[in-house]
Amino acid sequence: MEVVVVVAFFDAEIKKMKIKNCYFPLFVSPAVLEKEKDHIEGLKL
Repeated sequence: MEVVVVVAFFDAEIKKMKIKNCYFPLFVSPAVLEKEKDHIEGLKL
């Protein structure tokens, strides 16, 4: 099964549930993770 088919399937299912699209960063820099380590319980750097 092609990735495009899987994405299309899930997109249609999500739209049926009236959920809005949202985007998350693919890459997070070490500097940003370092800032967040005190806020996220169990985060190991």
